[in-house]
Amino acid sequence: MKAREMVVHMPHPSRVAMPMPANPIRFSGTPASYRSRPPELGQYTAEVLGELLGYDAERQLSLREAGVI
Repeated sequence: MKAREMVVHMPHPSRVAMPMPANPIRFSGTPASYRSRPPELGQYTAEVLGELLGYDAERQLSLREAGVI
């Protein structure tokens, strides 16, 4: 991966930079761009449970207390 430049380093709040696999598809006229780092573990849990699955705050709290999320 290193020889083919298949690793990119993205900024990370708790580290200097986070190594990630690069896009394996290479186009000379339109190179890949990397605009943001991957989300933190659990960063979007509330949005997924609330907006996509329709769980209210009470149900989300019970899942947290049970150690499910």
